Amino acid sequence: MPDATGYFIIKVIVQPKSTRDEITGYENETLRVRVTSPPQQGRANERLREVIAREFKIPKSQVKILKGEKTRIKKILIQGITEDLFKSHIAKIAKQP
Repeated sequence: MPDATGYFIIKVIVQPKSTRDEITGYENETLRVRVTSPPQQGRANERLREVIAREFKIPKSQVKILKGEKTRIKKILIQGITEDLFKSHIAKIAKQP
């Protein structure tokens, strides 16, 4: 269960209008995420929040875009997890086929 007092800020590069919603990698302290929604009227941002929330099993309200609302490169605040929990979960994702 995530630590309710923890939080983590991460740089994210988003690829909108993709064929799948998925986290595709993490390197150089940057998370790469593909979303199916187009970058219009905040739909890709909303989908990004949903994808991250689903992956870490936290409410979408705990994923906030701090910077980059209108760009592919964003700074995201993820509440309810610590940096260690984030990195261990990402390592598990990377090992999946």
